[in-house]
Order: sequence, then C-alpha cells, then structure tokens
Amino acid sequence: MWRLKRGFDKDTLHSLFWKHNRGDSTLEEAEKQYAELHEDEVKAVTDDSADAKEAIALTIKCTSKELTEQSTATIRGLEKQREASLKEVSELRRKITGKGLAWKPFLIVAPPKSSK
Repeated sequence: MWRLKRGFDKDTLHSLFWKHNRGDSTLEEAEKQYAELHEDEVKAVTDDSADAKEAIALTIKCTSKELTEQSTATIRGLEKQREASLKEVSELRRKITGKGLAWKPFLIVAPPKSSK
C-alpha cells in the first residue's frame, strides 16, 4: 500500500504523477500505470488475507481437536476418581450397616476408541 500511496503523490520523487507533472508522461499513461499498480497491490493484499485466513482456520481446527481431547480426558479422570471415592464409601457403609451404595455415572462420556 505504501507503493500505491507514493505512486499517486505528485510531490514524491519519481512517482507516476510526479513524472506527469514534469511532462515525462501523459495523464493517461500515469493513470494506466497507477491502475496496474493498484491491481498488483490489491492482489497482494488479497493473497496475504487468504493465507492468513487459511492459517487461522487450521489453528482453530487443531485447537478445537486438542480441547475436545483434553476435555474428554478430564471428564474420564474425574469420573474415575468419583468411582473410586464412591466405592470406598460404599465399602465402609457395608462394613457398618451391612448395605452398600448404588450409583450411576455422573459424567457420561463415550468409551475411548481402541487403536489397532
């Protein structure tokens, strides 16, 4: 964009319109060269934006996958810890009263996929 700004400035040395003001080129030539410069700059910005959007999308995808894996692992760990605590309490209650506890999983998560 700097090139585009400087190309349009009549006071910048060797700019397109500076050359026109000196009489080195016609207004049509300066406008045509400026249009080409504008097209090149817009294409460069568009390409950079597309690359940045692609990188952001890839980062989002990877981060989302990692968050899902960490969340699932945390839920499994918490459920395992809860299961162990409830078993311990149930055993103590069974020793004292003769009856244990019955419970259902609190945090339900699909079992882990086994890799072959």
